[in-house]
Amino acid sequence: MSSAILAKGQYVDHKYLVDFFLKKGNHAEFYRVRNENKEFKFLKLFEYSKLHRNHFTVNGDILEIEILRQTRHPNLIKYNDSGDIVINNQKYKYAILDFVSGESLADRLKRGAILDRFEAKNIILSILNGLQYLHHKQIILNDITAQNVMLDLSGKVPILKIIDFAYARFLMQSNKSFIKEGLNPFYTANEIFNNVFLHRVIFILLGHYTITC
Repeated sequence: MSSAILAKGQYVDHKYLVDFFLKKGNHAEFYRVRNENKEFKFLKLFEYSKLHRNHFTVNGDILEIEILRQTRHPNLIKYNDSGDIVINNQKYKYAILDFVSGESLADRLKRGAILDRFEAKNIILSILNGLQYLHHKQIILNDITAQNVMLDLSGKVPILKIIDFAYARFLMQSNKSFIKEGLNPFYTANEIFNNVFLHRVIFILLGHYTITC
């Protein structure tokens, strides 16, 4: 894609070969890349010029990457590596995450897939397991939607992965540091818009099933 910052076949930090562009967000782009062992990985490329000051920790690190570094759970996407690169005299930060071979829950539901009780229960419990782990680490995810969870279909049994930490924050951070722009209000707890943050579950729609966490 011509509008993408990175081109197919380009190396990032002499370690990651760009396979193809996936999508563009408000302040970052997403790519599938191959590492030095030719394994597929996700690369998230952050544009420093588009980041808000509240995207950073007090030490000047990108908050999302710092949270990913501190998490390791089977139902969360796994952090691998990160670094800085300069392209056309502009500085970028990249993060390397495990590649999830499968589909998002939203795509699954769009195809008209009907979830039986057993499958719906497994999806719900997987989401809750991931959130419970984060809450024990005093991390609030703030953005659970059907688009932000993926079903990893690479093994014999599908494994659900929470993949997006763009709105994640530490519970002890100032309420003023939370950026709400871009959140889907239908998946957001009402108190967030009054700068009140709790260990809550947000709405997730699974066909006829609804959970709150």
